[in-house]
Amino acid sequence: WGYEKKLGVRCDKAHQIPLKGRAQTPAQAEAICSSDDDCGGLMDEGCNNFLSLCQKGFILESEHGSCAYEKKQIGAGAPCTDEISQSEICNTEACPQDCEYTAFNDWSECSPFCAGTRTRERNVTTPMSDGGVPCMNISEVEPCTNFCVDCSWAPWSSWTTCSVTCAGGRQERTRGV
Repeated sequence: WGYEKKLGVRCDKAHQIPLKGRAQTPAQAEAICSSDDDCGGLMDEGCNNFLSLCQKGFILESEHGSCAYEKKQIGAGAPCTDEISQSEICNTEACPQDCEYTAFNDWSECSPFCAGTRTRERNVTTPMSDGGVPCMNISEVEPCTNFCVDCSWAPWSSWTTCSVTCAGGRQERTRGV
């Protein structure tokens, strides 16, 4: 037999059997309990080797400073020979794979230039499989407009002075858009 120590508890009074001088040491109390089929453990008031027997079926009650020792059947110390754990393959169905993409590329130019649409695209890097989220929105289109106005010329500037006074020189004038 072995004894499991529990602090701060005692066996209930209805199940206590005082040793009355039959045991002088904890080892002697353990020997008495181990040989008594009705003994379920030991109690030590104050945890100072003042021991009493506890009959089988005792109830642990809270008591500050006391200790109880529950009687436990122990073997001869034979080692365990079986496996400590087992494993098996489970959930063998494939995991769902969602569609995966690259980032969108840059927007295209607006076509036609003044008012039209522009597009951008992305590539699928991993297709959907086994019930994953399908590939969607591989390309996007949106309306676009550029600030377009009709060409309008500003008035001409004044002519510059002629480059020569005779024999055909050059003079210029400019205008803005």
